[in-house]
Amino acid sequence: MSTIAAGVLYGGTDSRASKGSPRARPTLAESGDRRRRCTGSILLVHRGETGAAYARNGSETGALGWPTNQQRCGLPRNGCYQDFEGGSIHWSPAGGAHATSGAIRSYWAAQGWENSSLGYPTGDAVTIADGTQQQFQGQTVYALASGAVRTVDRGETGAAYGRAGSQTGVLGWPANQQRCGLLRNGCY
Repeated sequence: MSTIAAGVLYGGTDSRASKGSPRARPTLAESGDRRRRCTGSILLVHRGETGAAYARNGSETGALGWPTNQQRCGLPRNGCYQDFEGGSIHWSPAGGAHATSGAIRSYWAAQGWENSSLGYPTGDAVTIADGTQQQFQGQTVYALASGAVRTVDRGETGAAYGRAGSQTGVLGWPANQQRCGLLRNGCY
């Protein structure tokens, strides 16, 4: 019950909260009572880093919308996640809490989420005229307006791309996925 007192409660069937309206800071007794009376309709967004990421993304009126499950922990490297109508928030000790949605989230899922070479998100998505980019532990993911998704590693290639101005520089958006396996372990 202590986690309910540490978040914002959504949902309910009694007169104090209609389905979907937030009710901040319930007491332990109050939240315990509501939990017993409302089967499956109470969803919590934790305060702290996950709650801050939710707020940065507009809370329930933003792109993420309403929570669709409770925060779940136990992911690799002590990570946690919570799903929302329009995406999810993943938290890790190394990267903090960041929302993923749209083409970037779909690409990350197809790669194997946090188990992939991308790792966890380390920054929020940033939209620029022709697309969106988001930093992950291992790579930066670029979702172009055309629908294409590209990645650039966070190592030497990514550093050189950054020095050239990234997508707003002379190179522009990545034209293809990074390919490795060249002579002497090279990549392009």
